[in-house]
Amino acid sequence: MENFFRVTSKALGARIELEFVKNDVWQSSFSDVRAKLNESMRLLKSWKDRVTELTRDYWRTAQHQWKGKPFSEPYLDNMILRINEIFELRS
Repeated sequence: MENFFRVTSKALGARIELEFVKNDVWQSSFSDVRAKLNESMRLLKSWKDRVTELTRDYWRTAQHQWKGKPFSEPYLDNMILRINEIFELRS
């Protein structure tokens, strides 16, 4: 399951990166970029929150228990930080 979370997290991040490569985040108008940044941030945070909730709370009591710390993917955390930095710089 951890591998599934890791692959899905990286796939989400790669798709967002591809979208920002296609549409230059630095040269496009901020009104165009703002919606993409907000939606990307919402999507990544939502995925991170759900995975953490599952591995920290729900699967601790389920029949097939999660062992160890709640899932965390540094790539996902870095993507969230970078999108936030871009938003702050552009605004």
